[in-house]
Amino acid sequence: LAIAGAVWFFFLRDQGGEVAEAEPARQRQNLIEAPAYVHLGSVLAPIFQDDGATGSLIVVVVLELASGRFDDDVREQMAAIKDALLFELYGASERLATYGVEPNIVELKARFRVASEIVLGEGVVRDVLIQDFVIKDG
Repeated sequence: LAIAGAVWFFFLRDQGGEVAEAEPARQRQNLIEAPAYVHLGSVLAPIFQDDGATGSLIVVVVLELASGRFDDDVREQMAAIKDALLFELYGASERLATYGVEPNIVELKARFRVASEIVLGEGVVRDVLIQDFVIKDG
């Protein structure tokens, strides 16, 4: 019995301790590597023509943050991000009203990404996810 206790104390106890300590570290690493998402909600821009507002563009946007970034990193700049995205959406609205060219989602997504990098800096946003896109008449 004393030998079994000594074997446990010198060999098995340390392994169990290392495994127990390694698991929370692994879980913390997984949390850091998992992307965080920031839901910006709807961004709306009216479509103006000669007789006033004739419709609107509505986009629901989510920012996927790079590994190691958290939504707290972005929340402080939320107003500036929404302003930058709205600026881009107004451009799309203007092209639709003036030239009849409907917004290209891929191009709009790329513009949103560049705008978010200008506001937040490079390497903060991994992707801009467009959850919904509507061109509404009237």
